[in-house]
Amino acid sequence: MIEPIAGVHSPAAIVVVAADELDLQRLVARLARRYGTEYNVMGSGSGADATARLSNLRDSGREVAIVLADHRLSDSSGIAFLARVQPLHPGARRGLLVSAADAWGADPAATKEFVRAAALGAIDAFIQKPVVEPDEQFHLAIAEFLEDWARTHRPRFALIQIVGDQWSEMSHNFRDHLARVSLPFDFYTPDSPEGQALIERAGRPGARPIAILHDGRIFVRPSAVEIVAALGLDPSGQRPTFDVAIVGGGPAGLAAAVNAASEGLSVAVVEGEVVGGQAGTTSLVRNYLGFPHGVSGADLAHRAFMQARFFGAQFLIARVVTGLRTKGDTHVLMLDDGSEVAARAVVLAMGVAYRRMQIPSVDALLGRGVYYGAATTEAAGLLGEDVFVVGGANSAGQAAIHLARFVAHVTLVVRGPSLAAGMSDYLVRELAVHPNVKVLLSTEIAEVRADSIKRVASAVGEGSAAIRFVHEYLAALGSPVPS
Repeated sequence: MIEPIAGVHSPAAIVVVAADELDLQRLVARLARRYGTEYNVMGSGSGADATARLSNLRDSGREVAIVLADHRLSDSSGIAFLARVQPLHPGARRGLLVSAADAWGADPAATKEFVRAAALGAIDAFIQKPVVEPDEQFHLAIAEFLEDWARTHRPRFALIQIVGDQWSEMSHNFRDHLARVSLPFDFYTPDSPEGQALIERAGRPGARPIAILHDGRIFVRPSAVEIVAALGLDPSGQRPTFDVAIVGGGPAGLAAAVNAASEGLSVAVVEGEVVGGQAGTTSLVRNYLGFPHGVSGADLAHRAFMQARFFGAQFLIARVVTGLRTKGDTHVLMLDDGSEVAARAVVLAMGVAYRRMQIPSVDALLGRGVYYGAATTEAAGLLGEDVFVVGGANSAGQAAIHLARFVAHVTLVVRGPSLAAGMSDYLVRELAVHPNVKVLLSTEIAEVRADSIKRVASAVGEGSAAIRFVHEYLAALGSPVPS
C-alpha cells in the first residue's frame, strides 16, 4: 500500500477481493506496479473483510475508484458482494473478475449470470482475469474504469473558468453546452473563495456569469457562439462551396460527416446547439456497437466529433439553419446570423427535440432547478438531494440511474402504465432493483411551484390516485414563481 504524503490529498483506493491467496497477491502486485503511484491498491480475502474495509474508507472520507471481486468468494458470490458496494461508495466502478473460459462462454449458465448482473446494475462490467504478463487487455479495462471515475471525481485542466449563480438559467445553459461538447471547465459560485478571486481578477463585480479562458481572455455573459469562436472551433475560411453540408451534429450527422470526409469530400456540419444531440446528454449508453462496458453520451459524441475533424470536416456550432434554397447546381443553407453555406449535397439529420411540458410554472423555473436533459451536467451539484425525473423512455431511465450515484433518492415519474412500452429491457430491469430509485406509473406533473422555504412543491396529476410530493433538491431559488 502506498502511504499518503503529508499535506497531499489521499489517493483513491483500488480494492481487490479474491478468496485464493495466491490469486489475490498476484492481482494486487500487478495493479500496484501499474497504478500504485497514483492509487492505493488494497487486497481482501473475503467479502466480509472487504465490506468492513470499504466502510472504514467511507467513514474516514477516503475515496474508492474501483472495486474488483472474483466471481467466486469464500463467503458469497462476487456479484452479491459487488451489489452491496454501491451504497458504501456510489461512485466506485465495480468489476467482476472471471476466468478466460467463463469470459468466452464456456459455461453458458455462468455467462448468463454475468450478463444479467450487468443488465441489473449489480456490476458495471465483468473483466477477464489476467493470464499473461503483462496483460494489456486486462489493463485496458482497468484504465477505462479509472478514466470514467476520474471524469467526475478528479480535477482536469480547465480550458474555461466560470463564475455564476448555481440556480441561474444562463449559467446552467452555458455549463450544459460546455459539458456536452466535452470542453473541460471549472464552475464556481460568486460566494466561494475561488469565485470571489476570479471576479476580482476579472474586474466585473456585478456581472455574471463570467468566463475566463485559459489564455486570460474574459467574457461577460458570453453566448455559445462567442466561446466557440474564441476557442477556434468555427471555421474561419469557409470554402465557397462544400461537397456535403450536414444539418445536425447528433450521432447520425456525425456518422455522415465521418463517412463523407473519409472519402475525401469537403464537409460542413451545422449544429444549432452542441455536437452529440440528445445522445450527448446520456450518462451511459450500454447498447452501442463496439463499447462492451458502455460509453457516456458525451464521450461518444466527443470521439465522433474528433474523428470527423481528423478527416477534415468543418463545424459551425451554435448556428441554426433558417432556410434552404437551390442556386443552380448547388443548395444554399441560410443561417440565423445572416451567413450562408453552399453545398452540392445536403444531409438533413436534425434528430428530435424534447417534448415540453406546456406548464407555465415549469417554464418559469427552467435553468433554476428544472432542466431538460441535464443529468450529466447537474448531477455532481445535487449530492444528497431528492430528485425527480419525468419521462418513460431510455433517456429518462439512464438519467435516473446516473443521478442515483450522487443523490439521496430519485423518483421517476411516468405517464404510461408501464416502463416496457418505451424503455429498453436492460434499463427496466435495472430500475426495478435499484435501491434508491422509485418509479411512479400512470402519473403526470400538473404544476411546479416554489414556496416560502425555497422548496418546490409539485402537484402530480391524475394517475391511480392524486399524489403530491416535494421536490427537495430545488434549493436557493431566485424570484417567486407564479402559482
